[in-house]
Amino acid sequence: MEIKFLSLCILAGVLFVSQVNASANNGKDDVKYAALTQKDLDALPVEKRASVLDELGFIHEYGLNVPMNREQALQYYKQACELG
Repeated sequence: MEIKFLSLCILAGVLFVSQVNASANNGKDDVKYAALTQKDLDALPVEKRASVLDELGFIHEYGLNVPMNREQALQYYKQACELG
């Protein structure tokens, strides 16, 4: 019983600390994510960029693991169309 209680306390502490770190971040990860995304996109062969941009548009349109941002999604979709 003590081991279960101790495990739950440790888990609660870890979750609390991760939540505090996330709220203290104030969107800094969004800037890093955008830079990383562009860097990764530039490293791709041109023929694959359109499909990746389309997927990024979908991710941002529906807010899948990122805040929903339809304006950003539209930009990704436009870039994908320009590449074919």
